[in-house]
Amino acid sequence: MKKFLQILALLVSIQFTNKVTAQCTVTNVVIDNLTYSPGVGGTNITMDVTFTATTNGGNKLVFFHVWKELQYPQAQMHPSPFNCTGNQAAAPAPVRISGGNTEVDVLDDAFLNYGFNINAVSSTDFSTAGIITSYTDYDNTVILDFAGSTIKKTNINSNNDQISINNLSFFIPDYDYQVEPFIQVRAFNWSTNGTGGKPQCWGCGQTFTIGDPIISGSISCAQPGGATQPKYNLFIDSKYDDPNVAGIQTISGNYSLYVDVNTNGMLEEGTDLLVKSSTNFTTSLEDPNTPETEIPFGFNSRFAGIDLSFDYVFSNGDLNSSKPVLVKVVVTTTGYLGAGTGGNLSNNCGVLPVSFKSFNATQRSGKAFLTWETDQENNNDGFEVERRSAGNSQYQKIGFVDSKAPGGTGSAFSYSFDDNQALAKGVTYYRLRQVDLDGRATYSEVKAVRTGNGGLLTISIYPNPNRGTANVTIPETSGKMDVSLDDYTGKSVQRWSGISVRNLQLNNMRPGIYMLRINFRETGETITERIIVQ
Repeated sequence: MKKFLQILALLVSIQFTNKVTAQCTVTNVVIDNLTYSPGVGGTNITMDVTFTATTNGGNKLVFFHVWKELQYPQAQMHPSPFNCTGNQAAAPAPVRISGGNTEVDVLDDAFLNYGFNINAVSSTDFSTAGIITSYTDYDNTVILDFAGSTIKKTNINSNNDQISINNLSFFIPDYDYQVEPFIQVRAFNWSTNGTGGKPQCWGCGQTFTIGDPIISGSISCAQPGGATQPKYNLFIDSKYDDPNVAGIQTISGNYSLYVDVNTNGMLEEGTDLLVKSSTNFTTSLEDPNTPETEIPFGFNSRFAGIDLSFDYVFSNGDLNSSKPVLVKVVVTTTGYLGAGTGGNLSNNCGVLPVSFKSFNATQRSGKAFLTWETDQENNNDGFEVERRSAGNSQYQKIGFVDSKAPGGTGSAFSYSFDDNQALAKGVTYYRLRQVDLDGRATYSEVKAVRTGNGGLLTISIYPNPNRGTANVTIPETSGKMDVSLDDYTGKSVQRWSGISVRNLQLNNMRPGIYMLRINFRETGETITERIIVQ
């Protein structure tokens, strides 16, 4: 289940076409930060999605509607909204239709309805600008899924914008993610050039898979002096098994790697640095003589790439070598209904113009006190101090501390900063933005100060001992985390990378003793708990 439970192959390479406007497409879709949670009678899903949208006169108001595979309204049931080969006059916008034996309420079973005005979406920051909140112009009984989401567009060229949507949430009824490994869905997508207008272009019956494959991996750092370049390990795990073919089926496709240049956790192909161009892969069944192909519990096949080389050459002091690496995977297997999934590789390498010896944040009388030490500074102007509360997504600059190094270069200096604002109950995050004399900048690790909850993060596992199923409750302020479940020999049973969930369920554990390890990325804290299965 990124940045990497973060995979929804939805709206991938959707082609909107009709006889009037042939340049209306949505492509290059990457889904990230996919999280599941149980709901009453179904499953709640939240994700981030990025895709390229063609900009022209027919692609202003954009809508998509998604059904479970077997609930998608077929053309013969009511052809008008699904007339992909006719002209625009023959294709009204989808609405609920009732009355008549040959008609169907086409949107009644759609579990996701979303729309935006591409001309009104902000090009500077994520916001709610441009999100369409009501389907009233077509059918005021249809509820759009917009609450909590934000959207941003980035111009790629005169004909294309990249659209990024954060926290898109929806509910799938009659679906239990803890029982079904993945789910097949089908979408109807359309665009129009004005309020209340008919579709100018559309796509019918695009079929996709939610929840497969899962991507994880890591970066092995370069050696001092640049003698050895960084390498990467990449794992692609799939649950796919074609029920119409004997034996377990594997998947094939290609993947690309990007440095997350602005560290926002989303793949932006026009901004992020391509460090490994499209490379083919094929998953394999488990080979007992090859430990790295050992497949995590619940999956059927794995691709294991070990100690592989980037196309990009990282130079000494290259700031990109310490940033996250994002993965884009496209599955091309015939019969497989998923593609364009996302993931990331954990990167603990640190090649910085300033080498930090320590960075700490502590609480004093309800306020935060920050201290840090440097081993070496090169071309350093100073440090911006930034703060973020648990309820906000953006850091704010609260002060600047000048470098003590003469001319910005020197070794072994100590610094401190007092945040005079009283701490709110809960958690407050701090980081340093180190700024070079030439204006370039990089960030320190993140430290957290907590008030009102007694210190370190805590998790709850219940029942423990158990009969093979356990629930893990995680604090709301924990942010992104990497989770591993190992058996008593240290063998990995299951892994999740970069997830942001409050509840996690562990299923199908055989009798024995397991170790659950959770690393909280923003604070660097790690919790290890023992689980006993009877």
